[in-house]
Formats: sequence, structure tokens, C-alpha cells
Amino acid sequence: MRVKPWMKQFAALSLLTAASVAAVGCETSSQGVTVDPTSLELKDTHVESIPENQVPAGVMKSFRSLAPSAKITRIERRHYLGGDPFYQFHYALEPGAEQVIDINPMPTHQ
Repeated sequence: MRVKPWMKQFAALSLLTAASVAAVGCETSSQGVTVDPTSLELKDTHVESIPENQVPAGVMKSFRSLAPSAKITRIERRHYLGGDPFYQFHYALEPGAEQVIDINPMPTHQ
């Protein structure tokens, strides 16, 4: 039995859709597969918790300009495969009201 070309494309698209659904479910894991929101490609990601002294000065300055009196509860450096890291700040303006903000470092080369 011969398989028609459109059937191969449909099967590949079905597998990609299933992988995307599985990846969205893994998005909150510290390491695994995520879906890049701009290109919708599957990407590996790596997340590590870091102390304030390991955050670049420009990133910390950007955060403090947005939330000058916030108490930082956790900082995560996130890497997508093949991409630059970005920093996710978990902070609270008042006790029990944690918020999250992502800050990308400014490129140093142009």
C-alpha cells in the first residue's frame, strides 16, 4: 500500500501538535521542553535559581526602576537552547502578594 504525500504531512503535523501539547504541560518544569511563544518551536530550557549578586547590574537596575521598594523572594536565570538568558524575578510589594516579572538583559553588541 502506498502512502499519499498529504497523508505523510498530516501525520507529521499530528505528531508536532501532540509534542506541542506535551511541551506546554512541561513549561513549568525546571528543565524540559517548552514552546517558544514567538516561533511556536519546541525548545529545551534550563532554569536555575541565583542570588542577587549574580544578576547583571543593568538587569537589577531595570528591575529596581520598575519596583523600587519590592522584596525579592527568588530570582531565576532561564536559558532557551541557543538563546541568551533572561531573568525572572519573584517579588512581593507586601507580604503574601508575590508577583513575577521577566527582564531581558540589554544586548551589549549592535
